[in-house]
Amino acid sequence: PVINVAAYHAYAQAGLLLLLILMPFKCLVCLLLVSNLPAIMSYSRPGVAAAVRLAAIKDPLVWDRIAQQYKPMLVEKKGKDLVAMDNWCEKLSVKLQSVSSCISKDELVKIIEWKFAKGRPRPYMKKIKANSDKEVKECSRAAFLEAQNGDINSALNEITKLQGVGVAGASAILSLRRPDLVAFMDDEVIEALYSGKRAYTKAIFDIMNDKCTEISEFLGEDWTPRLVGKSLWTAAKLSACGAEDLTLVDNESEMSSKRNSKRCRKSL
Repeated sequence: PVINVAAYHAYAQAGLLLLLILMPFKCLVCLLLVSNLPAIMSYSRPGVAAAVRLAAIKDPLVWDRIAQQYKPMLVEKKGKDLVAMDNWCEKLSVKLQSVSSCISKDELVKIIEWKFAKGRPRPYMKKIKANSDKEVKECSRAAFLEAQNGDINSALNEITKLQGVGVAGASAILSLRRPDLVAFMDDEVIEALYSGKRAYTKAIFDIMNDKCTEISEFLGEDWTPRLVGKSLWTAAKLSACGAEDLTLVDNESEMSSKRNSKRCRKSL
């Protein structure tokens, strides 16, 4: 057959023109499809995705197993020195919940040193040490009185009057005095429970602390906001160091079978 060269070129040019017209439309369609996909969260602290998963888990057994790994993760983070600092904070917490109405300057310094060792060092220690013992006792006494009355925002206002003590530092102090009302603002806990950019503001603290409180109430009377925060931090550290990620366990099968076997052992 005879090929009409002119017609062939005309069809080819028309096809090319149509392709050029449709390409931007295809790109637009692709863009719309991608924009409707679930967003993949990125976190600045390693392992936070595991803490996010834990926050959504309702099985107390999973939380218990992760909470039991808190001390080993302190060792993983900074060794026995951090464990010793954490043990000191626990003893101070018992003291503050019973007889003490304030903390001293030396105790403030140790709490902040623990905070920096557990998280990231900050250039505020010089300011912390610039506070007098009298100032620390006066501010902490006023803060603890507000905390005792359940007014955590007012307690934050009082304790942050001290030099170098921001909202995160204040949460560390108040969580020792009222672990039943206050969770510590670990970086991993903030990122797990707050959807925006991590920051250390009262507004973000309120969101984080409310969620820790809500989770603790669901898990039962043995749980406090502070313990919830510690467990979320532990979940992130377990994931970050490559240990068994307990948040990936099939809760409906494996965990239920563990509960059943536990009941069987009790009945024997």
